[in-house]
Parts: sequence; structure tokens; C-alpha cells
Amino acid sequence: MIFFVAFFGGLISYFITSESGVLSFEVGFFSFLLIFFCLFFSMNKRLGNESEIEDKLSHKISLGLGISFSFGRIFSYFIIFAMLVLLLHFELFMLYTYMIGIFCSLFLTLLYIKRKYIK
Repeated sequence: MIFFVAFFGGLISYFITSESGVLSFEVGFFSFLLIFFCLFFSMNKRLGNESEIEDKLSHKISLGLGISFSFGRIFSYFIIFAMLVLLLHFELFMLYTYMIGIFCSLFLTLLYIKRKYIK
């Protein structure tokens, strides 16, 4: 389903704009997916290993910092930064198609969460 939305979103962006719109859409779409799934897997790993969650403030802070500064999340932010710099350097960045890619990705992830975890 991810590749279906990415393909048809890129195809629609190509007809509305040019190749720069497709690149901006795909960077927005896949960068948000990468950031979200890295966050999801780090939270799942951290909270899955906890047998009981304590209510101490220090435990909550250390858990939050561990999730926020996980390797996958930092790496995904580095990837999005590099892709945005490349798009800006070659003058291919289009804000509207980039934001449409992010919103399509957000919709797809919310649909995934609703299907898998909310019944």
C-alpha cells in the first residue's frame, strides 16, 4: 500500500508539476515514513522491554530521552536534511508537493495504526 500511494502520488505530482514536484513529493513522503517508523520501532522496543513502568519523573525522562535520541531517529533526520539540501542546491524543491507528500504519509500511517492497533 505504501508503494501504491507513493507511485500514484508521484504520478499525480508529475502531471500537475514537473520532475521537481515528483522529487519533492517523494522526499516528503518517504522522509516522514522513515521518521515515523524509526520512532515507532524505538518506542515499541523500549516499552516492550519494560516489565513495569514506574511513575518516577527520572524514569520518564530517561525513557523519553532514550526514545528521542535513538540511532534510527537521528539517522532519519540526517537523511531528510541531506535530501532537502540536495533539492535546494539543485533548485528542485517545491514546497506544496513536499507538504502534500508529508500529509499523504501522515494519512497512511494513521490508517496503519488504526487498522493494526485500534479495534
